[in-house]
Amino acid sequence: MPEWGAQDDRAVCMEVITAAADLAAGSDAVILRHPQSVKTIAAMIKALA
Repeated sequence: MPEWGAQDDRAVCMEVITAAADLAAGSDAVILRHPQSVKTIAAMIKALA
């Protein structure tokens, strides 16, 4: 679906949203594959600490 934007950008967004939801639900750890996802989730955790 090209109208949804670039697949690479959507993949990072999906990974970040899933990790954030898992952490909010009480997960102690998440597995991230994309470096931008790691940066985003690390910043989120730091802001919440």
